[in-house]
Amino acid sequence: YMLVEKIKVDDNRVNVVKMDATDNVLPDLSGGYITKSDKIAGIDVPAWNFDDTDFIHEFPKANAVTVAQNQYISSVFYKLKNGAANQSVTNGYPSVIDVPSFIDFMLINELGSNADAYQFSTYFHKDKNGKLRAGPVWDLNLTYGYDLIHWGYDRSKPDVWQFRNGDNEGPVFWKNLFDDNIFKCYLAKRWNELTQPGQPLSTASLNALIDATATNLTEAAVREHTRWDDEVYAGTYTNFNLDKSLTGQVNFIKSFIAQRQVWMTTQLGSFSACSNNPKPPLVISRIDYRPATSAGFPQSDEQEFIEITNAGNQTVSLTGMYFGGTGFVYQFPAGSELKPQDVIQLANKREVFIDKYNYGPFDEFTRSLSNTSQKLTLVDAFGNVIDEVPYSSEAPWPNANGNGNYLKLIDLNLDNAIPANWMATNEPIQSTVVGLDEPKHEIQIFPNPVTDVVKIKANATIDKLTVVDAKGIEIQSIYPKTQEAAIDLRGQSTGLYMFTMQIEGKNVLRKVIKK
Repeated sequence: YMLVEKIKVDDNRVNVVKMDATDNVLPDLSGGYITKSDKIAGIDVPAWNFDDTDFIHEFPKANAVTVAQNQYISSVFYKLKNGAANQSVTNGYPSVIDVPSFIDFMLINELGSNADAYQFSTYFHKDKNGKLRAGPVWDLNLTYGYDLIHWGYDRSKPDVWQFRNGDNEGPVFWKNLFDDNIFKCYLAKRWNELTQPGQPLSTASLNALIDATATNLTEAAVREHTRWDDEVYAGTYTNFNLDKSLTGQVNFIKSFIAQRQVWMTTQLGSFSACSNNPKPPLVISRIDYRPATSAGFPQSDEQEFIEITNAGNQTVSLTGMYFGGTGFVYQFPAGSELKPQDVIQLANKREVFIDKYNYGPFDEFTRSLSNTSQKLTLVDAFGNVIDEVPYSSEAPWPNANGNGNYLKLIDLNLDNAIPANWMATNEPIQSTVVGLDEPKHEIQIFPNPVTDVVKIKANATIDKLTVVDAKGIEIQSIYPKTQEAAIDLRGQSTGLYMFTMQIEGKNVLRKVIKK
């Protein structure tokens, strides 16, 4: 046990922000968390319980988590519980969870018919400003037909769903997600993708993995059986009518998988309803992942930005869109959109971006871009890939590694996943939407965070001001027609609010935190 892997917060393990006891106000309060549904052991105590399932803090630990942190992350799970049958991209389950991670979690556990899945050893993680993600997948010993037979359990079968088998079903949101026609469609689609020839869950790929593993275990298997056969495994293999030899066990697991694949394919059914989603023409067109430092800008990461262009001739709604995966976090506010040929930038630090370019970015992202390599994946609310760029600081990618250049896509019609279609340049940037020619500090919002009334001052007329909460629900709209406005948030709950202001024909977005 000293040598096995552990679940922990780390860029190469569970890649979320490390929190401490001072992170009690949004946005820092929003992550990162690792939460599990599991048995109670050691210092673990139930943080909350629903559907006969205990939820436990893995990080921050139960003895370190604050009241505010406990309330925040539990509220996320209750949003999932209450919204798992709601398909809305603004306040249903797609607004709460990273759908692809939940799908992959279910497929891996159901392929093995994991008797512990959903109720025990089930982990979740949430990064700062990010969605709730399922995983990492953990504890797969009661799988592929093996269960605690000598204790009277025989639950890992090829023809049951573990979230609906009458035992260890876990929270009801798993069942509700499966019963949702859109979620199930994407589950079936992903299963079909992964089981195609050459893919990881195809019969040939799995059998090759089993054979390679069995070869490595040949010598150890002899010692294993010599030491343990008469104690632990007595009766277990007899109940399975299974040959104790390594060959017999290999044949059993292959047979189980073959049966399981046929059953799951039949049960999941058609995915035609979600197989041809139109892809909006949004293009990641510039990336400044390692800006040069100078006396005026001593921090490289604070100057980072990425650019997105609407390369089409129709306005694109950005509601529900976000960047998938871990390490780089951004979700577009509900109600935002991008008109044809519009260009926006997302910055690491708004104030630094304004200082450097003399206009405001569309918004800020969370976490920094990697200085070496990273896959930027823009997806819709259900995880369908809109655009994806796997940039790198190494050749054949152009050199934009701390030398004052950034990456620019040569032509919007080119495949931006190919290094040859990018160039390194330091030419000036511009936007056609938020902050274009926006003077420094044009808009003042104070106090922020706010407890009651927030005031807004601009050096141009504010034609309209709309306030939207974190769920995408419009709270209030006013038409100041002056350079000043005020919004009373005393009756609203604590959290993050988006203020959208129409100023001289442009939409300017700002975030306000209600304490």
